[in-house]
Amino acid sequence: MVLENNKWWVIDFCDFQYGELKEDTTNKAHQSYISLLKRHGLWKKYKGAYKGHTRGIYVPQEKDKDTDKDKKKDKEKEKKNYAEAVTMTPAQYEKLQQRFGNAATRRAIDKLSAYKLSKGKRYKSDYHAILQWVMEAVGGQETRAGPEWKCPKCGAVHHSTYKVCECGWGR
Repeated sequence: MVLENNKWWVIDFCDFQYGELKEDTTNKAHQSYISLLKRHGLWKKYKGAYKGHTRGIYVPQEKDKDTDKDKKKDKEKEKKNYAEAVTMTPAQYEKLQQRFGNAATRRAIDKLSAYKLSKGKRYKSDYHAILQWVMEAVGGQETRAGPEWKCPKCGAVHHSTYKVCECGWGR
């Protein structure tokens, strides 16, 4: 419908997008749209034109899909305690292990935890704090690029500057 001010009103859009509009709603999007309809003298026409469509942004099946996606994102962001004062996502922990090895990752986590507890410090991201510390400690290079050494206790071969083994040797 073309209005007097040369604006267009797509009548079925409202039904499609919002479902039925009710004046007593607390939904801000609905309130805004109702306000526009009233301002342009279309509220009564809308009430007469409403056909009861149920397709729109609040269709239960689609809402459920969005909720499932949100739950998946929340799980990915769930943080886990890796020491008394160090938390990060499992994905971040895995990245540290891949970049620096298990022993160096454990040592960095223990060091950060002790530092935070002794100084009362907090970080937005323990993962990034560890990255910063490790990178500074090795002059900007990852510890995987370090010299190869063999653990005297269990014989495991490591590629790191930290001489700590998963078996506990060097701690």
